[in-house]
Amino acid sequence: MKRKIFILLIFTLLMTEMSVYSQEYRPRRVEFTVYAGPSISWAQTLNEGYRSGNARLGGVYGLDVDINLVPTAENYYFTVGLAAKHAMTKMIYSDKYADREHHDSLITAESITSKFNNIYLSIPTAIEFKTNPFGRFVIDGVIGLEHSICVSAKSKDEVIRADGTGFKVDKVDRYKEMSLIQESLYVEFGFEYVIRDNTKATFGLAYNCNFNNMFRRKTINQITQERVRSRLHSFEFLFGFVF
Repeated sequence: MKRKIFILLIFTLLMTEMSVYSQEYRPRRVEFTVYAGPSISWAQTLNEGYRSGNARLGGVYGLDVDINLVPTAENYYFTVGLAAKHAMTKMIYSDKYADREHHDSLITAESITSKFNNIYLSIPTAIEFKTNPFGRFVIDGVIGLEHSICVSAKSKDEVIRADGTGFKVDKVDRYKEMSLIQESLYVEFGFEYVIRDNTKATFGLAYNCNFNNMFRRKTINQITQERVRSRLHSFEFLFGFVF
């Protein structure tokens, strides 16, 4: 009888310890991440006679929601969020242009340098992979799609006439020329640093590449009558907090 009681007591203690351990290390189902950082963007031109200028500095900020896909682990998450992105690009090309110094008469410009500032509202949907913690660090990777809507598009243009003279135009409205919807591949690699309990700092490098054209179908070059085609690429340096 005493032996049975002793075995029952040991079994109860083991089950209690396992239950406490399970509750202590059970990961959260949902995590929130706020982040911001600079970005470097460039336009991949696809028309003959068009050149992409140097990559330009922009920015990104947003909120992600990470949903744990495996309740008993902390390695696989579905990520969805909302972000604002300022994509700054540069293109050099020839086209017809309204000469504001000569009553907006249409001229054939020898060269036009346009510095674009496009603002997108983006919704990323992705799968996130995380390693088990080692010390205070967790390495993570993200791959998925980003669905963006263009909410603003402006440019600063420098126009060179055929005779070598030129002029500049600020804040040219380009919204009607830009594609409203952008679909892109989104890849990120980074790490998390545990500050305390469930509060973590995040650091990441992300790459974004558009699948579709940056410009609308009706945007054409008035000299060649060809549709203007370009794809947007960017690197993002992200810093944030998980809570």
